[in-house]
Amino acid sequence: MSESLKNLLNSKNENSQVLQKIIRENIAKIEKDLGYSEHEQVNIDFLLTMLSNGSIDEDYRYFTSKSYEGFLSLFDRDFLNILKCELNPDYKLHLDNVENVVDEIRDFQWSNPSVLNNDILTYLITNQKVEELQGFLIAVLNHYNDHKKNDFINQYIESIKNSKSQENAIKALSQEMQKKISMNMLTAFFGNDLSDLFFRFFGNFTKDQLKKNNEAIKEFLENRKKILDYVLKKVILEKNKSLEDLLVDINFEIDNLADYNGPIEKFLETRALFKVSRENLDFI
Repeated sequence: MSESLKNLLNSKNENSQVLQKIIRENIAKIEKDLGYSEHEQVNIDFLLTMLSNGSIDEDYRYFTSKSYEGFLSLFDRDFLNILKCELNPDYKLHLDNVENVVDEIRDFQWSNPSVLNNDILTYLITNQKVEELQGFLIAVLNHYNDHKKNDFINQYIESIKNSKSQENAIKALSQEMQKKISMNMLTAFFGNDLSDLFFRFFGNFTKDQLKKNNEAIKEFLENRKKILDYVLKKVILEKNKSLEDLLVDINFEIDNLADYNGPIEKFLETRALFKVSRENLDFI
C-alpha cells in the first residue's frame, strides 16, 4: 500500500471518489484474489477502511503488523510473495510465524516448488500435517522436473543439527515418500553424490512398501551405481540382516559381477542378484 494511495483515499475529493468507484467495480477480482468462495463476499466498507488507514499493503491480500501485531512479519510476507509470484524458492528464509503462514497457503500452492522452505517442512513434520506434506513432496518432485534441482532434501537434513531430530525427520519423510515412490521421486530426493542420505532413508522403508514399489527402487539403484555400491558395502560389511533381506526383496541384478569381490561378491552370487550373462557365468 503506497502512501500516495492511502492519502488519495483519505483526501475526500473527486479523485478519492473515483478510486473508491474503481475498487467497488473490481470487488469480484479482489474477492477471488483473497480466496473467497462464490458464496462469500468482501465487506466493501471494511476493505476501504483498511486501505485508508494503511492496514493492508499494495498486495491487499496480506495484512500488515499495524493491523494484526505478530500475525505476519516482513519475512513471512516475503515468503508468501515468493509463493504467489512463483519465484525461485528460498530454502533457508526464516519465518517468524510459521503457523500463520501455513494458514495463508492455498491448497493448489502446496505442489508449487516456490513453497520449498525449511521452516515450512519442519512445521508440517512436527504437526503431522499429512495432506500438506504430501503436496510438499510433490513440490520437491516438480522442482526436479522443472529445474533439475534435487538438493532440497539433503540441505534440509543437514540444516538439522540434532542427530535424533534428523532421524525423526528422515523417518517421517520416508513414511510419506513410500506412498508415492517413483523413479522420478527418488531422483528428486537423491543426487548421485547422496549415497549416505539414500541409505538412511532406505533403512526406513518397510518390506511391504518395497515389494509394492520394487521396480522403481530397482531401476533407481541400477542407474545409480555409486549409490548402489555404497548401500551394498554398508549393508553387507556391517552384517545388517534386515537390510540384506530388503535388498533381496528388491530383486535387482548386478550387470557385472567382476566389479565386486569378497563378502559383497559372495552375497550377490549366493542370492543370485546378477544378470545371467556369459561374462558373469564365466566369472563364477
